[in-house]
Amino acid sequence: RLWTAALALTAAWVGVYLLVVDQQRWSFDLSMTWDLLRRSFTHGIVPGLVGGPWDWQRWAPASPWAVPPGAVMILGWATLAGVLA
Repeated sequence: RLWTAALALTAAWVGVYLLVVDQQRWSFDLSMTWDLLRRSFTHGIVPGLVGGPWDWQRWAPASPWAVPPGAVMILGWATLAGVLA
């Protein structure tokens, strides 16, 4: 029952989002999507395994993005390798 309510709320939010957001900005460029996913993983998720990324930058009017130090990325990859081993 709780899942039904959560799914209904999510569906309503997606509907409102699609009506409000300027869809002309969307891109179906697969190489750009791959770059975004790769960077999200290497600069966000992996450093997050060790508490990072600790540093963010923002150039107006863009959204902030993670800029983790190289040592944090290496430590994150080592942690991921240790968890998977």
